[in-house]
Amino acid sequence: MFVKIHLKTVFFLLFILLSTSKNLVSQSINWQLGNSVSTYQYTSTSGVSADYLKPGSGIHIALSLENVILDTVFLQRKVLLSSQKRILKRSNYFTANPKIAKILGLIHYEFGLSLNQFNSQGSTQNVAVIYQTNFAGIHGTFGPEFSLPKAFKFSIKGQVMLQKLFQGSQQASYQFMNLMDYDSFNQIQLFSGAQIQLTKKLNEKLSGYVAFYRQQTSHALKPGEGVLNFQPNTIVLGIKFLK
Repeated sequence: MFVKIHLKTVFFLLFILLSTSKNLVSQSINWQLGNSVSTYQYTSTSGVSADYLKPGSGIHIALSLENVILDTVFLQRKVLLSSQKRILKRSNYFTANPKIAKILGLIHYEFGLSLNQFNSQGSTQNVAVIYQTNFAGIHGTFGPEFSLPKAFKFSIKGQVMLQKLFQGSQQASYQFMNLMDYDSFNQIQLFSGAQIQLTKKLNEKLSGYVAFYRQQTSHALKPGEGVLNFQPNTIVLGIKFLK
């Protein structure tokens, strides 16, 4: 129940914020829902990798703002509405350098909030082990987007994500442990990776897309300590509210 209330509250407030703020300029507001299949890569203090943990699935939900490095249409509109020399100088520069303008017009960036479940399961010494987690945090992407025929677009982007556990448990047979008590889970997790995305424009105000993300953490093994890394693969379906 706590997870459902937390999810609804965070994303409803963020949606209202992004929709009403006059200071935020974006091409689209993106909402996505997906499924993450996560692998736990655990290495013990003796350097032995655990092979009993198997991939587990969990939900992925995100809300974000997306923009392009250079929107020439928006820039020309600003030139018409403003007499500032800085804006006019910028417009004249890109008019005189169309190749640079074209390259910058391909590069998109995105930032937002996300909720993720990175789960796993397995068995050791005939005892079933189940990990259930709920993470929240921020993410950002950066990369080119290419136009295709029939109003399709394809993008490939680098991705960075910061996540923090706010609820998690380990079930071993009939015993439960709170994962908030373990640093390997409770520390801030830095993920890096890449995504590919195929987008279809549905009308002037709405696009739909499907995407695949591959990410992982990169915690280094320290002498005398075990280390846990997460490697989620995520498939999402989303919609873009175009401005």
